[in-house]
Amino acid sequence: IVDVASSVFGSWNANAVGSAPLPPVPHATQRRRITIPMMNKSQTEIAYGFTTITRDDPQYYTFWLMNNVFGQYALGGRLGDNIRERQGMAYHVSSTFDANILPGPLMVRAGVNAANVDRAVEAIDQEVSSLHRDGVTPKELPESRQYMIGSMPRQLETNAGIAQFLQTAEFFNLGLDYDIRLLELLGAVTLEEV
Repeated sequence: IVDVASSVFGSWNANAVGSAPLPPVPHATQRRRITIPMMNKSQTEIAYGFTTITRDDPQYYTFWLMNNVFGQYALGGRLGDNIRERQGMAYHVSSTFDANILPGPLMVRAGVNAANVDRAVEAIDQEVSSLHRDGVTPKELPESRQYMIGSMPRQLETNAGIAQFLQTAEFFNLGLDYDIRLLELLGAVTLEEV
């Protein structure tokens, strides 16, 4: 493939392109609550989030592990365990962490009965406070780390997964050995950092 691509595109010369200035990232100074009513909708979707860090921040792997404990692992991490399993308030609840070239969001999403919105937001607040105050446990960190490392081969089982991996590795200059180095990168994160 490399030989064919080189024979077709090898003589092309790219023009130097300057970097476009990035827009400033808005930072919330206070909590905002926006409600968007929808006719005939029996479920309420909650989107609750924060601005975090860029993908090239040295704390990226710390944030990634923390988010996995918070809202990804098993049935939705701590959020799923509390809000969905113990309290039975949510049809679904999880968090995503999307660091990029600009500081990305950490977003909690939950689907709840409209009568449970305030309780669900309060439960999310409590989980955020608990994570901030107490951190993750000595059990959660290695379990989360193993889950993330173990799921890497599964992400590379399809052509789409391989293409996404290669695009991410190229875009963020991670190197084609990123899947191999991931064990070391995640392994270097300490409990205190998370």
